[in-house]
Amino acid sequence: MEDRSQTTDERAVAHIDMDCFFAQVERVRLGIEDRTVPIAVQQWNGLIAVNYAARDLGIGRLSRASDARKAHPNLVLVHVRVVGPMQAEYDLAMSRTRTLADRLAVERHYSELFERGRHGNKSCLQRYRQKSVSVMRIMQRYCDQIERASVDEAYLDLTKAARERLEQTLPVASASASVSTSAEHALGDSWSSVGSLAAEASSPNSSEHNRLLFIAAQITNEIRAAIAAETGCEASAGISNNKILAKLCSPLNKPNGQSILPLSAVSAFMQELPIKKIPGYGAKLGEQLVQAGYGTAGEAQMLSYGALVQLLEHRAAQSVYHNCRGVDLRPVKTRVRPKSLSSTKNLQGTRKMKDLEATLHLLCDEMEERLCDDKLEYDRVATKLTLSYGTPADGYRARVCQPIDFHNPTAEALFRNAYQTMTSLGSASILPCSGLSLSCGQFVDIPKEDSSLVAFFARQRRQQEAQQQSPLASFCFTSDYEASSLTSSPSSTSICSSSSSSSSSSS
Repeated sequence: MEDRSQTTDERAVAHIDMDCFFAQVERVRLGIEDRTVPIAVQQWNGLIAVNYAARDLGIGRLSRASDARKAHPNLVLVHVRVVGPMQAEYDLAMSRTRTLADRLAVERHYSELFERGRHGNKSCLQRYRQKSVSVMRIMQRYCDQIERASVDEAYLDLTKAARERLEQTLPVASASASVSTSAEHALGDSWSSVGSLAAEASSPNSSEHNRLLFIAAQITNEIRAAIAAETGCEASAGISNNKILAKLCSPLNKPNGQSILPLSAVSAFMQELPIKKIPGYGAKLGEQLVQAGYGTAGEAQMLSYGALVQLLEHRAAQSVYHNCRGVDLRPVKTRVRPKSLSSTKNLQGTRKMKDLEATLHLLCDEMEERLCDDKLEYDRVATKLTLSYGTPADGYRARVCQPIDFHNPTAEALFRNAYQTMTSLGSASILPCSGLSLSCGQFVDIPKEDSSLVAFFARQRRQQEAQQQSPLASFCFTSDYEASSLTSSPSSTSICSSSSSSSSSSS
C-alpha cells in the first residue's frame, strides 16, 4: 500500500459551520437583537437546536420542551414550521403582531399547542433550507469549488482563489489587520497569534503554503463577515490543507471565530485527538478502535497497516491509517444543489388507509413548495417521484410512481400519482404503517430558452416577498452591528500549532 502519510497536500481548504443555525434563523426572524436571550427550537415536545445562551443554562438538544419551559420561564421556545391546519392559525396570529413582545407571546402560546398537536400536522424545515440557500449563494461569490455538507455547513477549496490573491501586488503583511484584531486564542509556540502568522507569511523565507493558508483565512473571514451582514447569522470556520483537518479545527474558536491548522502543527494536533473526534469515526468504527485500546489518533498511529487490516476490514484499515495522521486526499466536490428532495412523516403503526391518505396530503403539500423553490433557485426539474412506506415487520420499501409534469408540480398532481401507487399496494401490504415518505430526484436542467422566464418569475417572487414582509420577517441591523460584524466579530482567528488543544465543541 502506498504510504500517503508523507504526501505533501498543499491545498487551502475551509470548513464553514453556522453557529446554532436553526436558533439563529429564529432569532433573526423574530427580530431578537439581544444575542444573550436563550432560544431553543422545538419539534413537537423535543428540542432540536439550542443557542449558546440556552446551553449556558444547562439546556441541551433532545431535551423535552415542556421540562425546559418549566425550569427556565425566560427561555424563548420556537416551534419549527408545520404543514397542516395549525400553521395557518399561527400565521394569522403572527400577522396581527406589532412588537417583539407580541411575537414572543404568540410563540409561547403556540409552543404549548404544538407539543400536543402532532396529529394532522407535519413538521417542516423549509425555513432553514431557504436561509441555507442564501448562505451558499454568498459563498459562491468568493469560491467556485464548494461542497455542501449539510444544511448548515460546507467545505470550500480556496486554493485557486488564494493563489490568485497571492499573485496580486498587495503584500501579505499589509492585509493582516483585516484578519487580526483581538480575542485570539494563543494556541501554540510557533504561530501564537494571527499577527505572528502574518509576520511569518510575509517573510521572504516563508513557505508558499503558509502564505496560502493566511490568504485563505482572509477570504474565509470575508465570507463570514458577508454572511453576518446579509443574513444576520454568524458562522465559525477551520482552515487547513484538507477536509478532515479543516472540520476538526472549525469548532476550536466557536462561536463566531475561526482557526488555522498549518502543516507544521498537524502531527502534534493529531497526537492527543480522541479517535472518535475524527469525522466518520463517532459510531461503530471509532468504538471498535477504542475497545481495542486505541482511543486517540496518536495511539492508532502506533499500529502498522498490517495490524490494522487484522483488526478492521481492508478498506477501513486504509482510511484509519491515513486519517489518524491527518491525511485526507479527498477532493472538495462541487456540490451545492441537493441530489434529491424528500418529505417524511413517522407514524405510530397507523392501521387505517384514510389516515394514510391524510398524511399523504401533507407530504404532497410540502413537496409542492420544495419543488417550486428548487426550480426557481436552480433552474431544474425532477423527473422521478418515489413513494416509500414503512411497516414494523419489513422496514421501509420504495415504489416508483407514474411520472407527472414536474414543470408544474401541484400538490394535487403529486397526490394523484402517489395515492394510485399506494392503493395499488393493497392495505395488507402497507398496514400497519410506521412511516410514509415522498422523494423526488433525477433532476434535469431546464433548457436555456426557458431559463430567462424562470429567472423572471423568481425575481418577481422575491420582490413581492420583500414588499409584503411583516414585522415578523423584517429585522433591520443597526450600523453599529454591521460595523462590528465586518470588523471585530468575524475576525476572531486562532492558529493551531504544536501545543494546541484538540478538544472541540459542537454547534
